[in-house]
Amino acid sequence: MKYKPINCSFYDILEATATLRKSVEIKYYQNDSVISVHSKIKNIYSKEGEEFMEFDTGIIIRLDQIISVDNNLLKDFC
Repeated sequence: MKYKPINCSFYDILEATATLRKSVEIKYYQNDSVISVHSKIKNIYSKEGEEFMEFDTGIIIRLDQIISVDNNLLKDFC
């Protein structure tokens, strides 16, 4: 699936959350399932024209797969 960049305001929320190093609830799509984890955001980075988020657990997801972070819904920012 082609990467769809996320809204800049939502990206700002991700960066602020990563900077605070606090554990938050993150919901995202993995294949056809919704995954919910409590984790800290370790890193946000770009690679080959796509943006990714790495959790402190080592899990890496594409930013356009995010549903919500700490009750902030991505769809509310599009």
